[in-house]
Amino acid sequence: MLLQIKSIGELATDTVTLNHEINGQAVEIMPDMSQEVARESGGFGDTVIHLLICNLRGKSVSKIWINLEAQGPHLSLDAVRFDELLTTAAFKIAQIEKTSVD
Repeated sequence: MLLQIKSIGELATDTVTLNHEINGQAVEIMPDMSQEVARESGGFGDTVIHLLICNLRGKSVSKIWINLEAQGPHLSLDAVRFDELLTTAAFKIAQIEKTSVD
């Protein structure tokens, strides 16, 4: 599973978790990989794109939610993409996105 987050301000990537339910119980999954793929300085804070990958293989997931926190006092989510892709495809998409941080 690929999670791509574009934000203005710093995302505390160590706090990003994917959560789902199994038999009514919440289960937290930490990303297997987290990488900053683009950054552009701006007047209201840096615009940053983060790529996170979680392995959901073998899990029966019907309800998903994402938890995240700001690194500092401000964070504006500009875009969030959530998709199931192969890891190699995820990196190709991240490289394309890196050219369009605006």
